[in-house]
Amino acid sequence: MIKLNGVCKTYDKTEHLALSDIDICISKGEFVFIVGKSGAGKSTFMKLILKELEPSTGEIHVDDQDITKIKRRHIPFYRRKLGIVFQDFRLLSDKTVYENIAFAMEIVETSTAVIKESVPNALKLVGLSHRAHYFPDQLSGGEQQRVAIARAIINNPYLIICDEPTGNLDPKTSIGIMNLLKDINAKGTTVIMATHDKDIVDLMQMRVIALHGGKIVSDKKGGYHSED
Repeated sequence: MIKLNGVCKTYDKTEHLALSDIDICISKGEFVFIVGKSGAGKSTFMKLILKELEPSTGEIHVDDQDITKIKRRHIPFYRRKLGIVFQDFRLLSDKTVYENIAFAMEIVETSTAVIKESVPNALKLVGLSHRAHYFPDQLSGGEQQRVAIARAIINNPYLIICDEPTGNLDPKTSIGIMNLLKDINAKGTTVIMATHDKDIVDLMQMRVIALHGGKIVSDKKGGYHSED
């Protein structure tokens, strides 16, 4: 599903080595945490998968495609296959919950009939059918993140990338979001999540790839161990 072979990333202006000799294989349907302190390389790793950055050396294969060879004009089409969830939700404030989710389908030119069928199903999955016509500022933080997750899955991605999705949420709400992501993963969608929340990682007991100084220092199933 996802393979990084000999990946290094150096930022040209600062000559800072953000990632060094990264070799990772993530199978289809896995749930993987990327953990590490600030500056460990988590954000760089995620941006490489999203093709927001290019590696300085190495290859990155996603769904059997070497994404380092994707031409710039084809990047939007590559990203259509991905679901992305951010810490700050990034909902459109002038659109309702329904419209925010529908918009993700509209930009890939999905028919109106399919949108009308799919959006209610996504809302039901995330437990927000009763909030369809609310605007983002009428929702709690947890509800907004559920909308963001519904938007991320609406086009049936094979991979969801989550960048600190519980960072702005209280512990109880965070657990609800993680259970939702766990349910989505159980249906076969691969989930990669960058986080610094040790409690969440310990609770989930999934595969944990720990980064330190741009290098992999641990790759195992279980909690966020202190030595990581």
